[in-house]
Amino acid sequence: MPDEALYTECCEEAINRGFPMEGKYSIRPYMASGVAMMAFTYAHLPDRATKMWICLFSAAISGIDNNMDDIEQVYAFNERFASRQPQGDPALQAYDTLLREIPRLYSPVVSNLIVTSALDYITSILIEHETKDMKVW
Repeated sequence: MPDEALYTECCEEAINRGFPMEGKYSIRPYMASGVAMMAFTYAHLPDRATKMWICLFSAAISGIDNNMDDIEQVYAFNERFASRQPQGDPALQAYDTLLREIPRLYSPVVSNLIVTSALDYITSILIEHETKDMKVW
C-alpha cells in the first residue's frame, strides 16, 4: 500500500465530500487502489486537486463495479445524470458528483472524452449484467 498518510488524506477527503465510507455502499475497500493509482500512475501531474479526483474516481468506479446489487439503479444512472436528478445509490451519487467536476479539471475536449467514457463504462456494467447467462456458441 502507498504512504499511509496519503491514504488517510484521501479517505478524509471522501468523508468530507459525503461519499459512502461505511456500510453497504462503502468505497473504503477500494480506496487503497485509488491511492495507488494517484500515487504511482499519476504522480507526474502537478495539480493536487486533479490527483485527488483521480483517487476518488478510481475508488468510486471500483466500488460500483464490484458492489452493485441494485442493478435498477445502474439502469437509471445515465438518465439521472443527464437530467441532474439525484442518484438512488450513494456510490452512484459520488460517481455523479465526480463526473460533474471534470470540466474544471480538464480542457473541454479531454473533459468530453472522460465524461462520455465514464458514461459508457456504466453502460458496460449493464451489458455485462444482461449477458451474464448468455451461452457462447
